[in-house]
Amino acid sequence: MFIAKITQYLRQYLHSIREETVSPSEFAKITGYSTSTVYRWIREGKIKAVRKGPYWEIPIYEVVKYLKTPIKIRINTFETMIEPQTAYEILSFDYECELIGGKTQVRTGMFGSIGFGKERNEIQLVCWSSGGALGSKYVKLDSKTLEILTYLAKSSKYIGEFINTLWIEVSNLIKKKLGK
Repeated sequence: MFIAKITQYLRQYLHSIREETVSPSEFAKITGYSTSTVYRWIREGKIKAVRKGPYWEIPIYEVVKYLKTPIKIRINTFETMIEPQTAYEILSFDYECELIGGKTQVRTGMFGSIGFGKERNEIQLVCWSSGGALGSKYVKLDSKTLEILTYLAKSSKYIGEFINTLWIEVSNLIKKKLGK
């Protein structure tokens, strides 16, 4: 019963992180761009934003794309830095997958290997639902990040731990930059 409550709490917490947004002025403060540039990018469609009454809300995964420094990820004894564009590709896919009722998984190859593609430095993200695959996307990763994902796959740990950790680290980074 206790484990079930903790699991439910963690699911709710991770869902709330996926729903976090920032204002255009907060986006500007986090990324170092001017507020007028952020509003222009919203008008041009470069930044996905939702209008709520007189205000704009920008999902936190959009902020990641414009960060100038990598995001540190630590799982067990592994630590790596994820480039902002890579983090954006993973988190935006995960966010869109959840919106349509799916769950993001990382496809593994033979013997739990993770690398795919011509140079074996890509992962395949797959959006699954009870009816099967809803979509997929390949994302290039550095060797250290591939090592972490291979470890998680081979040790039969839930591969989603990587994506959940990425969401949490991004949320914490944004809060730190905003002084929250």
